[in-house]
Amino acid sequence: AWMLKIELDDNWHVFNGIQLQQDWDIDHVLIGPGGVFAISTKSARGCFTRMPDGSIHLNGNPCDFAKQALGQTMELVSRLQALLGADVPYVQSVLAVPFGYVTHPEKSHRVWILHQENMTDVLEQEGKQKRLSKKETERLVTCLKSLAENSLKIWKKPPLISPRAESH
Repeated sequence: AWMLKIELDDNWHVFNGIQLQQDWDIDHVLIGPGGVFAISTKSARGCFTRMPDGSIHLNGNPCDFAKQALGQTMELVSRLQALLGADVPYVQSVLAVPFGYVTHPEKSHRVWILHQENMTDVLEQEGKQKRLSKKETERLVTCLKSLAENSLKIWKKPPLISPRAESH
C-alpha cells in the first residue's frame, strides 16, 4: 500500500482491505488512467514459475495464489456490476509477491505476477495507455469509496428461513 501511494502520481487512487466475504478481502484496488487493478499480496518467499498449462508453482510445488487472486477479482467485478450496471471496465488481477522471484513475463496470462521491484514501473506503463478517462476514474473512485465504506455490511447475507419454519 505504501509503495503504491508514494510511487504512483496523484492520478492513481488506492483502496486497501476491501472486505468481500467474512474472512476474505482484496488487499488493494488501484484505479487510475491505466485501468482498474485488484492486487492480492502474498509474502511467500521463493521462485514463482508459470507451468505450460498456465498453473503457478512456488519452489516447484503447485500454488493456488494466482487462482485465489483471480477469484477475488471476479468477486470485485460482481460487486462493481451490482453498483454500476454493465458498464464496468476490465479489472486486471495482480498477484504481488514482494519476497518472491518470478521466472516468466510478469504480464502473461489472466493474473499478472509482480515483484516489488517492478510493480509500480509496470503500473506506470499501464497508466500511459490511458484506458480510463478522468470522468470514468471519478465514477469508479466514488463507487469504490462506497464499497469500501459498506463492505463489512455487504458481504453478510441474511439467514435462510426454511418454508417449514415459516408455517409454524
